[in-house]
Amino acid sequence: TDAFGLLAHLLLQLEQPEKAAEVLQRAPAMGRTLEFYVAEARVFNTLGNKEELWKTLELMKERFPDAAATWYMRAMHQIQQERFQDALEDINELERVNGSSWNVIQLRSHVLYQLGQITEALKVINDALEQYPDDVALRLLRAEYYYGLNKFEMAIEDCLKAIEQAPEYAYAHQLLAATYLENGDYDAAISSAQKSIDLSESTSYLMGLLGSAHLMKQEDEIAESYLIQACEADPSNIQARYRLSQLRANQGDLEKAVEELNVILAENPVHSTVLLTRGYNYLSLRDYEMANDDFSKVIELMPKSLAGLRGKAIALEALDRRKEALGFYDQALE
Repeated sequence: TDAFGLLAHLLLQLEQPEKAAEVLQRAPAMGRTLEFYVAEARVFNTLGNKEELWKTLELMKERFPDAAATWYMRAMHQIQQERFQDALEDINELERVNGSSWNVIQLRSHVLYQLGQITEALKVINDALEQYPDDVALRLLRAEYYYGLNKFEMAIEDCLKAIEQAPEYAYAHQLLAATYLENGDYDAAISSAQKSIDLSESTSYLMGLLGSAHLMKQEDEIAESYLIQACEADPSNIQARYRLSQLRANQGDLEKAVEELNVILAENPVHSTVLLTRGYNYLSLRDYEMANDDFSKVIELMPKSLAGLRGKAIALEALDRRKEALGFYDQALE
């Protein structure tokens, strides 16, 4: 059966998952190896067939309980389904059969982070770094967590240490650029982003970082060039398109600003920040019905959003619905 599994794997690499599934169906039922089930699981995962994928993962658990691949693939699936407690159990089994490997450290810290156990997630990485102080990937993983927690100075420290250890690692410079941007050091963000490009290639994400940094420096012409390049390279780059919308608003072209936000919301209709921004753009355009609709969606997503409550009150007042407006002003004041 390994030959069937290998053929399915190759077809999957050629982006032909349906043909890969057909090959797997023709495989003999007896003597299926771990490698066969790994290939089968990957095919079902690519096809989005969660029911068949889970059946395969259960068979792997039953037939190959001491294989690291069994528990790693199960943990990854549980994470994808946001079943984080179940994922932890599989990670424990992965550690049992494979020791405290990089996969175990990365998966455990990620799951703990998703469960809101931030201190525990960082402890996993801190303990690992004490044992492996020169592990650049671990250090950057901790930097990512610090970044997500808005602890930018600590993230910068880890990025700089990683760069000291691996100066040619482009991703370290990219993460440093993103962190500098959030920390308000725009010149450093530009320098780090350019260094990442020099070491690898110009990506939509990096173009977006450069455009955002120049926008914050009020260098609108340079920012516009980078942001347009970023959106053309990847139309789904939310950060770049949102910044481009801000630039259009700064230029006084609110209609174009709204158009950019519409593109984002077509793919992400419940993006509260974008809805909120579009709502205030509609207010400036005196399109109060549209503004009211956007603020209603924001409040539905975030009932205690001060900006959402205030925006809805302003829109209702402009629509001469003053009694309703007062109710939202009251909620905002509370």
